[in-house]
Parts: sequence; structure tokens; C-alpha cells
Amino acid sequence: MIRIGWLLFPLAILINCGGGDSSNSSAKEIQTEESMDSTRVQLSNNKIKKTGQIISYESFDDGEYQMGVEPSYSGKSGEIVIDDITGLHWQDNEDAKLVLRDWNGAKNYCKELSFKGYHDWRLPTRKELNSIVDYSKSNPAISTYFQNIVSDYYWASTAYLFAGNAGWGVEFSGGNDSWAFDSNAYYVRCVRK
Repeated sequence: MIRIGWLLFPLAILINCGGGDSSNSSAKEIQTEESMDSTRVQLSNNKIKKTGQIISYESFDDGEYQMGVEPSYSGKSGEIVIDDITGLHWQDNEDAKLVLRDWNGAKNYCKELSFKGYHDWRLPTRKELNSIVDYSKSNPAISTYFQNIVSDYYWASTAYLFAGNAGWGVEFSGGNDSWAFDSNAYYVRCVRK
């Protein structure tokens, strides 16, 4: 009797874990396929902006693919520029070409900014700041819809992970991004959603 119990024990575990029920595993497969399809739909609906690069310098770069949606901006130029693709609102008053801060000072400046009735400004992430670079232009590498711009570095809120006291910045002379120590003085352009 003990020997039979030992033989039945693994079978009971297999049935209780769903391994003996084929309808249960196929339901899991169908559910996984359905969730994968919904993920594909979500990814295909994302809008990616064109970078502005029109010449291909090597295979498989932005100049070769020419993919994405043309950048589109609205709002009152010289005050707030609205990116119609991302929905981000960009500060574009005179401060955007005058205010220089260290990294923490830049984050605090945006956090405390009250401009055009909005109080939810923040320092943009590296990706957000890169999203307004126009690689078909230089000095400055940005749409002419932005009126207040310096062809220099602007702080992003993204930390540089390989140095404890450093963050990312985007340079609007040619559109490069680079990290710098947080004590450096860069320009500040705040953003809100």
C-alpha cells in the first residue's frame, strides 16, 4: 500500500498543477497570444517623429529610412511651443535663452516655474529634449518655431548612471547629447504635459 501511495503522489501533483489538463494549458496559450496581439496594436499606434536627417551617412540610419511623422508644432511662438506629436508644452520665453543653472538648480528652477498660468513645469528627460532636435539644421538644431534658443547645452533631468554627480544635456548646435558633472552651468528649457 505504501508503494502505491508513492506512485500516486507524483500523479496527484501533476494534476493539481494543471499539467494533466490539456484544456488548461491551451487556454494559457490563447491568452498569451491575445495579450501579444494587443501589445502589437499598442506599439503600432505609437507616433515616432522624423529626426530631420535626410542624408544617409551609413546603412540603416535615419537618413536611409525616412520613417516617422513630420514634426508639428503649435501654440504661440515665443511663449509656449506645443509639440503636436508628443503633446508636450515647451517653455519658449526669453528665459529659455538666458537662464543658466547647475543641474540641481535647473531642476529646482523648473519645479518652481510659474509661467502662463501653469505651475506643473519640470526639467525634461533626455529623450524628451532629444525629441525637439532637428538634425536637418544646425546652429541651432531645432525647429524655427522655437524663438528663444541658444546653440549650446540644455540640461535634461536624466542622471548619468556611471557618475554619481552627473546628468545628461543636449547640445543644440548640432543636436548631440552628452553627460556632464552636475556643477556645470547649462541652459534650462522647462516642459509640461
